[in-house]
Amino acid sequence: MHAKIANHRKDALHKFSRKLVNRCGEIYVGNVSSLKLVRVETVRA
Repeated sequence: MHAKIANHRKDALHKFSRKLVNRCGEIYVGNVSSLKLVRVETVRA
C-alpha cells in the first residue's frame, strides 16, 4: 500500500517537472542567497 502511494507521488512529480521543462526549456536548481541577488547601496550619514 505505501509503495503504491510512493510510486504514484513520484510519478506525479515526474510528470509535473517534465511539463515544466517542456514549457520553460531549462531549469537551474541551486542554493541561491536572496541577499546576494539584491544589491542595495546603503546610505551613509
